[in-house]
Amino acid sequence: MDIVERVLCVAQAIHSQFEHVKCCKHQCQRLVERIQILLEPVRILQAQPWWHISHHEEQMLKKLLQALEEAQKLVTKYSQASWIQKFLSARSSGEEFVWVNESLEDVAQGLSLLLQAEQKQAFLAAFQSKTCRRQDAEDLRDDRAFLDQVLASTEEPRDGAREIYMDRQCMEDKVDWMQSELSKIVRVMDSLKKVNVGKREDITEIERDQLTFYRHLQDTERYDLYEGEYLKYPVAIKTFKRPLTTDTTKVRDIFEKEIQTLKKFESPNILRMYGICIEEKGEGEAFVSPFCSPVG
Repeated sequence: MDIVERVLCVAQAIHSQFEHVKCCKHQCQRLVERIQILLEPVRILQAQPWWHISHHEEQMLKKLLQALEEAQKLVTKYSQASWIQKFLSARSSGEEFVWVNESLEDVAQGLSLLLQAEQKQAFLAAFQSKTCRRQDAEDLRDDRAFLDQVLASTEEPRDGAREIYMDRQCMEDKVDWMQSELSKIVRVMDSLKKVNVGKREDITEIERDQLTFYRHLQDTERYDLYEGEYLKYPVAIKTFKRPLTTDTTKVRDIFEKEIQTLKKFESPNILRMYGICIEEKGEGEAFVSPFCSPVG
């Protein structure tokens, strides 16, 4: 791609990017307008064979390309950065545009020789130094006024509106606190769900190594009663001394029937059962239920 095509390509990219500019829009728009005016003599060079372009014209095109690349950086900066970055950068935006605008003026003087006398006069009028300085000052003032207006709109309201603002802040703080507390409750509930001992439907066969025996509470002819722990829950463990059968298959069948019966009942007056522990060696079974501490 030759120098002329590169200039036109960057100029087109700047024009397209300008649609997304939010800050320093007046200064960016002025850049785009001046660049479009400068493209008039560039298109004249585009229509000529490349070997007809003089050394002076080539140097002007290189300087224009350099200025366009800097202009592209500015337009991109104020269209892609975050709002906060745009606002902070916009405070010193005037200095950023000075070099680019002065470079465009110099290029305009050099390329004006390609135009006819009538075209040249109108062309140079757009880049007259005094006119450009006045326009640049106006654009900078308008951009800063817009910036101040936006920043002012983000300040806390005063007088009567301030009370509404504070009430809203207080409400938002309360909502945040409630959401935090609800999150804690949800985490606790989730942890409880992992331990399936709270539902009657979860009555199951319990492995012996899942039980921890703590204290011997009662000794009768038929069973022993212990205080223990199952999955971190306090439980009562009733171990039978003389089981009716040592056939573990029959024990499991009886156990399943008992489970189906218990599922039909739901009452705070009926003690739940977590499960049964069946010893494979025929040493008897144990019932596991919640441990109820004595009252008084």
